[in-house]
Amino acid sequence: MILDTNFLIELDNNNPDAVEKAREIEASGEARQIPQMVMFELWTAVGKGTQTNHNRRKYERILQGLPQAAFTPEIAKLAGKIEGEAQADDPNESGIGAGDAIVAATGIVLDEPVVTSDETDFVNRIQTNLGYTDLRVETYT
Repeated sequence: MILDTNFLIELDNNNPDAVEKAREIEASGEARQIPQMVMFELWTAVGKGTQTNHNRRKYERILQGLPQAAFTPEIAKLAGKIEGEAQADDPNESGIGAGDAIVAATGIVLDEPVVTSDETDFVNRIQTNLGYTDLRVETYT
């Protein structure tokens, strides 16, 4: 399982759907991984927030013991392709953003489902509009 940033934040905020999904994942024994891009996004929130030390400790606690999925050249290339196609498919050329493209590419390359509540980007745009049917997504809301 590839854990997306919004899942970890919602889990930390005790979102009941995220908590239930985390329990399901744990009970299934599925391996969980955190893409390095997710680490970057979480630490952006640490740097941006007003409670830097509190947030840093909170995210370190959440991530403790979870393996990282490395940002490999294969993932980088696929993520760039996905983002480029998303920009070309969007009349405003805004794409889906590097973060979601990298998380999606990580799931595809590692052949693992992405756990997220972001159906707009992962399901509607990447899977459906762009045709990446090999991206598996598990939503919880």
